[in-house]
Amino acid sequence: MKQKLQISKNDMSLLKQNQVEYCVDGYNSFQSVEHSRFLNLMQCVDFGAKYGKFAIAETVYSGKTVSRATVSMAAEVKVSLIDRLRSMVEGGTVSLS
Repeated sequence: MKQKLQISKNDMSLLKQNQVEYCVDGYNSFQSVEHSRFLNLMQCVDFGAKYGKFAIAETVYSGKTVSRATVSMAAEVKVSLIDRLRSMVEGGTVSLS
């Protein structure tokens, strides 16, 4: 069983402040700081353990790059869905509207 991590009050205060700034400055909902995908992104701190301290701002992708990757990934999902549904549609077991 893992022991619960004990983080200092100062570090917890800094975390809270950063979460507030994320929500307020970025016009993000307060619930966004609890979203599983956001938490998964934050877990990239594991990179610090792997590579040492580094400037994350110099490492993350730009919004434009992320946007393009989203379009590309959506196209891949679309192709996959078409392939999966093709035989059912052609066989008449499924209809789409």
